[in-house]
Amino acid sequence: MRTIIFLTIFSFLLLWIGLAAFLTGYIPAEYLPENFRQLTLPKSTTDLGDSLTILDGVFTSIAMVLGLIAILLQGKELKESTRAQTEQAHSLSIQINQQNSSNILGAYAAWLQFLLTEVERLEEQIDKLLKEVKTEKIDEKKNEKWQIIKNSRDLQINYRDQTKETDNKIQELLNSI
Repeated sequence: MRTIIFLTIFSFLLLWIGLAAFLTGYIPAEYLPENFRQLTLPKSTTDLGDSLTILDGVFTSIAMVLGLIAILLQGKELKESTRAQTEQAHSLSIQINQQNSSNILGAYAAWLQFLLTEVERLEEQIDKLLKEVKTEKIDEKKNEKWQIIKNSRDLQINYRDQTKETDNKIQELLNSI
């Protein structure tokens, strides 16, 4: 489309220059068709200006048409640009949702790792306290250690339940992606 516009402009400039050259006598009348030989050449610059006014009217019309074509081309490019930006916004929205899901999944994974580590630590603490209870001779200290063991077991059970819940949430999240 741009080459057509360029060729049109070039053709009209060439026509204007050719007419100006003919009217000023640089192009002899013998080179022109029979109909153009009947025209009288201008004798003054005023006559030359009046003769070139015909082309100015034609060029003005052509310039308006080319301006309208430019407006139409810009409208088409604007629509394409708007469509591309809409697609880009949609892609970014999808990417943000995926990133949020990834962040949530990472948080669940970190929480799950914490719970598993705590379950293991509590197991080691309970084993250590059980050994101490067997060797303890004072009943009051034994009861205190049994209470700590009981609380540790309860906490351990609670952490295992939270581990199962977190694992289920991770599975649901992975299935929804």
